[in-house]
Amino acid sequence: MSTIENRLSRRTLIAGGLASGTLATLPAQSQTGRTAMKPTIGVDNAVTTLVSVFMLRDPADQPKLVALLQEGVELYSKIQEGGMIATVLLTGRDGKRVIGYSQWRDAAAIDAFRNAFRNEPQMTANMQSVDALVTREGYICDVIYSLHV
Repeated sequence: MSTIENRLSRRTLIAGGLASGTLATLPAQSQTGRTAMKPTIGVDNAVTTLVSVFMLRDPADQPKLVALLQEGVELYSKIQEGGMIATVLLTGRDGKRVIGYSQWRDAAAIDAFRNAFRNEPQMTANMQSVDALVTREGYICDVIYSLHV
């Protein structure tokens, strides 16, 4: 009996309908000296996934939103303590959405990230700029199925 490896390629992720668009990968820079991990979408209890959906009020602001999100992730990667593994941003081709797919060591690391937006002045200013452009939803998820072809 053959086994199926449960990993999902980026191409399959996009084709699967989470979002169609372009990708920007922003790996976390380890502050703890740990070896950097590459983002891999797979059934793995060792990581916690955060999916963030940003719905733009004006599709013309999508490039500005992407720049703000990249800035926020890069800011956080410099102050964090090893909780973020990687973040991928996907842009909807219609300009109406940006989706963030982030992998974290655990849910506590996501909480620390969210707290940084309240406690770190640069991050607070960044999120206020983001919120002026969008409505947003965030979901802590577990990958339960993936297929790598």
